[in-house]
Amino acid sequence: MKNSMKKILLVSALVIAIAASSVLGASAFSWNDLGNQYEDNAEEYADQIEQLVEEVGQGFEDNAEQYPSNPDPEAYMDTVKELSNKFLSGIKSLTEGYLKTFRF
Repeated sequence: MKNSMKKILLVSALVIAIAASSVLGASAFSWNDLGNQYEDNAEEYADQIEQLVEEVGQGFEDNAEQYPSNPDPEAYMDTVKELSNKFLSGIKSLTEGYLKTFRF
């Protein structure tokens, strides 16, 4: 469990770094239209990540609150695994979509 939480925190930090560097990098462009497009894409990506984090975080919170009234460790860990997979697959999907918005 500790390793999965470390992975989640590492991926979250990476996502935040990507979004922050994208916003800062976009502001450095001298071409306003292109810079604005990159900035808009970065802001949309950050909003999507925030929504995913809130949704999955609420799922973890609900799972933890339900455990004392229904102490089933197997069901609890199944839900943790399901939420962790949802978070990681969501991050991967959103990041892939965001990176496709760049013109290379």
